[in-house]
Amino acid sequence: MVGNINGILYIYGYDGRLYHQSEIYEQIKIIDISSLNRGIYIVSVKTKYRTDQGTFIKL
Repeated sequence: MVGNINGILYIYGYDGRLYHQSEIYEQIKIIDISSLNRGIYIVSVKTKYRTDQGTFIKL
């Protein structure tokens, strides 16, 4: 899950860890455009430790 807290991007990985934007190697990529109209994005992020997928709820 990706969240925006006070303008800072955080990712909640499947491992339960809270990743800060400085730990992300590449930009968030939308990989499921079928849900864009509902404001829900399926994203893929690459961190220092692993590549993870999660759901971003548009704020």
